Amino acid sequence: GRKLADDIMSYMRTKYTQVYEMSRKHCKILKMLNRMHIGINGYNRILGSKLYNKLRHNKSFD
Repeated sequence: GRKLADDIMSYMRTKYTQVYEMSRKHCKILKMLNRMHIGINGYNRILGSKLYNKLRHNKSFD
């Protein structure tokens, strides 16, 4: 499993550098959140609230 993951990541690195960078940053964020015991649900909640705040902020310009 680990070897396959490494192969996929190296393939992505050569083919889609941006995608690789994004997923690497995403993994870093998730690892950090796991250390803080937030986890994926908390991360989704944070993203959701950021998105919600952005939408609410945009509506004030109407």
